[in-house]
Amino acid sequence: MFEMLLIRSNRSRIVLSLIFTVGFIVLMNFIVQQSFADSLTSGNLLISTEGSIYEYSTEGYLIQSFSVPYPIVPKPITESLRDIVAPSPDEIFAYNGTFDPYLSLFDIVSETWTHLTHSGWDTVNNVSYGGIAVKDHFVFVTDMMDANGVIRYDLTNNDSIRFANGIDSIDLNVGLDGLLYVLSPGGSPEGRTVHVFDPYTLENIRILDLTATFGWTGHRSIAVNASGDIFVADWDGDLQKINSNGELLLTVNLYSICDCHNLFDVDISADGLVVVSNRFGRVVITDEDFSSFTYFDVGTMGVFVSFVLGTPDTITATINFDPDNLKISKKENFVTVYIELPEGYNVEDIIISSILLEESVPAELSNYAIGDEDNDGIQDLMVKFKRDDVINILPAGNNVPVQITGLMGISPFYGEDYIKVIKR
Repeated sequence: MFEMLLIRSNRSRIVLSLIFTVGFIVLMNFIVQQSFADSLTSGNLLISTEGSIYEYSTEGYLIQSFSVPYPIVPKPITESLRDIVAPSPDEIFAYNGTFDPYLSLFDIVSETWTHLTHSGWDTVNNVSYGGIAVKDHFVFVTDMMDANGVIRYDLTNNDSIRFANGIDSIDLNVGLDGLLYVLSPGGSPEGRTVHVFDPYTLENIRILDLTATFGWTGHRSIAVNASGDIFVADWDGDLQKINSNGELLLTVNLYSICDCHNLFDVDISADGLVVVSNRFGRVVITDEDFSSFTYFDVGTMGVFVSFVLGTPDTITATINFDPDNLKISKKENFVTVYIELPEGYNVEDIIISSILLEESVPAELSNYAIGDEDNDGIQDLMVKFKRDDVINILPAGNNVPVQITGLMGISPFYGEDYIKVIKR
């Protein structure tokens, strides 16, 4: 169950930004309100604090800001903007609220906010709770209190489901290894357990007991690298790294380095940068080995942080068009296309409604199947197109390219085949 609202946005452009770093230089930010903003830059930081979202460079330079509307006016004082994620340079997703939260989706190109919610979704009014993560076309948010667990939104149809019932989740992260990691429970001490899920099937793969590593201590946020190593941020200022079995690899106390305690949030980039934020507006940048540190302030209140993800690479698909010789037919109403993806990708993740032939003819939404038409041991997706529409758009010839495009989650795919087209 969900609700959806659309709201146009006012955005801000930063025209001057000065920073605070390890060199202990304190300067100021000046903001000019304008009616436009740029796409985000991959690898930059997205920061949520005091009800607004900001883009910063990893060096601490303020780039631009976004005001975030709450869909109910006036906004209740109990509702706070929480964690954020940028799945691409043109999108921002936010955990927007507390007892009545919304998944707020911002399309930077169209300047439009879309707000979704799910029956019974809420979080405890703890300043650092309320996590969000994204995997392809799925968005995951933490869920606490009465009907707890995790909510998964499917952005192909804006539908949502609750799973992992009974897990009082406080933070979550889609690791760079592709799995969903959920930190729970709330209370004191909080964050003692990590559940690991397959983000597609929602299978609970394993459970990690953090008390076996750290004892009876609390943890606020997690992030996971491509090897499955987990970075754990604690309220007392400890930033720790453990492997997938829970063995402690590294630990550092940020209070001793940069007067940074009450840690709020942590994230990791594909190129090995780690960002941590705290309750008092401080943002710390380090690496996976904790070998160097820089930091800057973005205010005096609690901060959620994430790295801006890049535009997904286009996946090259193998296309088989049937028939090889295309001509007008009174008996056949459709043509068939088989789509295979490279190793590591699953045709079940292809969004049928996104598939186009020559960027104009859509695939039939109710006429598709998954199989292995060429018996090569690799699954393919069979889709149909209206025969007359295809003939009308293709030129006659003996070696005519036919292009197929679409989306696998948020990742585009492309492939082509060559056929003979007869129009007489």
